[in-house]
Amino acid sequence: MQALISKFMALPIPGKAVIGMVMAGGIFGVCHLLGMNELGYFLGIAMAVVTVVLALFGLVMEKRDKKKAENVEANIADSAAATPSGVSKVADRAKLDDLRRQFESGVQTFRDY
Repeated sequence: MQALISKFMALPIPGKAVIGMVMAGGIFGVCHLLGMNELGYFLGIAMAVVTVVLALFGLVMEKRDKKKAENVEANIADSAAATPSGVSKVADRAKLDDLRRQFESGVQTFRDY
């Protein structure tokens, strides 16, 4: 059961919305077959509305998280670009540049993940 839930959570938001709409249609169909047309309409429409609201909320939260991540990345890049004033030897500067390149590759790997 947990595997199914984790697979569902990994779906993109439009995929989750489609599954919610299919479930709403299924509930409507079952209620219609049982002769409870009004209840079927109510539950089907209510579930469809909830699905749309949750999908919109998910999209807004994704956009907000992306904006927050961009701000953090900019701050990290600014901090990494600064050269400490105590580093004056050429070998130390070369080592610092190497560390900076490794750090940037790590940040890029994190972004790609």
